[in-house]
Amino acid sequence: MVFERDNTIKMAIPAVRIAVVRILKSRYRFGQEEIAKRMGITQAAVNKYLNGRYSGKTGKIMMRIKERGLDAKVAGMVAAGKRIPAINEQIDRIAAGIGNK
Repeated sequence: MVFERDNTIKMAIPAVRIAVVRILKSRYRFGQEEIAKRMGITQAAVNKYLNGRYSGKTGKIMMRIKERGLDAKVAGMVAAGKRIPAINEQIDRIAAGIGNK
């Protein structure tokens, strides 16, 4: 049985990534390949995130993340060259926190 909380957490991870990718592109002026490399995701995923191809529910979760400034915190970590496991750990924490609200 899948609970609503589980679905929210599942959707929160890409929501965090979308918000972070957009900050890295706009504020830090990173290219798609650089973003993909620093975040440990594919360039195709970065392109998808930048072009707004995601569900409406993911968009709502993304707005909650942005309102709390959590996307900027992760983007700062990426821009500072933090290691991918530390970045993913922070994304997982945010996703779990969103799922519990």
